[in-house]
Amino acid sequence: MDNKKKREEQMDYIQHRILQSHDAIFMGDLNFDFNWNDEGKNLDTTIFTDLWADLRRKDEEAYTKNGTPCYKPVALDHV
Repeated sequence: MDNKKKREEQMDYIQHRILQSHDAIFMGDLNFDFNWNDEGKNLDTTIFTDLWADLRRKDEEAYTKNGTPCYKPVALDHV
């Protein structure tokens, strides 16, 4: 999970080289939460929506990683 620079490079490649010229579904174990201030900004929300969150009821938890005594629960996996 501590590969911030590598994920930034990957998101840039996916968004600007692949998705601008091809129809695609992008999903996976991305290891960051879209709401994180530092890494969430790497995602162009004008071309992405997170179906994991969108298809769930607003009162339903949407975490994909449970919390621990050291970490809050987060949604690290996205479709």
